[in-house]
Amino acid sequence: MRDGVSKKSAWWKRILKFVVFSPIKVIFILALLYFGAQAYLFDPSFTSKTAFFLVVGLWILVTLVKHVLFIIVVLGILGGGAWWYYQYSHQEQKQCEEQGGYWNSNTQVCEEKVSPMGKFKKIFDKVTQDKINSK
Repeated sequence: MRDGVSKKSAWWKRILKFVVFSPIKVIFILALLYFGAQAYLFDPSFTSKTAFFLVVGLWILVTLVKHVLFIIVVLGILGGGAWWYYQYSHQEQKQCEEQGGYWNSNTQVCEEKVSPMGKFKKIFDKVTQDKINSK
């Protein structure tokens, strides 16, 4: 006897849980039952069947929109996480550029910005210094 009572209460709990947590689905199920009964049992006219299929189409549309919004939210969270990681990982480079320097990605060091002529002069000074030291 006890098992029969617990199974009944389990069904009622499941139905109540479904109604509480899925009110939109409950509304669509009730609308489908109503318009389906009207279209195929009580008033088999074109208008009743059209109303039934409009409810079916609306339910499909709501389900698709819900899933698309979920995908958009997930992609937004992933994109925000990627942007945050990029900002965090390039923090030193941004500070270097804000201070007017040049970030050398090979040595991972902030260097002073030098014009092409300044680079040529630096290389020329290094070569001449090497020649002077080698004598």
